[in-house]
Amino acid sequence: MMKSLRPWVVLCILLSSVALAHNEASAITIDVSTNNSGWVANYSSFSGDAYHYACGAYDCLSISSNGNETGSFVGGGTAGAFGGTWSVALSFVLPLNAQNVTLFYTSIGVDDRATLSLNGTDLGTFFIFGPQISESTTMPFLLGGSNTLRLNVINNPFDPYNGSPTGFPDAFDGTAVVLNASVSYNVSSVPEPSSMLLLLSGMGLMGMLASRRRRLPKV
Repeated sequence: MMKSLRPWVVLCILLSSVALAHNEASAITIDVSTNNSGWVANYSSFSGDAYHYACGAYDCLSISSNGNETGSFVGGGTAGAFGGTWSVALSFVLPLNAQNVTLFYTSIGVDDRATLSLNGTDLGTFFIFGPQISESTTMPFLLGGSNTLRLNVINNPFDPYNGSPTGFPDAFDGTAVVLNASVSYNVSSVPEPSSMLLLLSGMGLMGMLASRRRRLPKV
């Protein structure tokens, strides 16, 4: 009897491994290149997709097509409507069963200063002449829903550390920001519906065959 059951024990183990072996690492890249076109910019009463443009070795985000007052503006606005502050945000969705979620972020450049926040919580402020920020956080994320990474930018070429926001004082002044970040996480070992159905079907078949074997007359 034990010998005849061995194949079914092996089958059960294999089915269980298929259903439960689902724990893989994933990552969401968050930079300001055109690969991440979901950045939405806001300033004054204007809102629209942020402009991506080349600014050296990296792409920059800005509210104007060339990063200064001589370009075209997001949402059909004008340089005169810009009062010195603007924001840009990117949303991303995490799976409901994500685990060990971590945001890694590095500041590369800004004109003139910006505060980085995740879901409304400030992560740090960096400046045009200040040291770069390179940090990580495991603060609570919204699983199974939308998370928002936001940069609130202040333009003040006269006192970028403490000064009040200003508009564009001349044609050469601009506002732009560069950021690299990523969100890493693991998908928890929760059986997928199809895998669980396979497991239950296999176990049910094994039970039926075992019951039938018990009902067969002994020879």
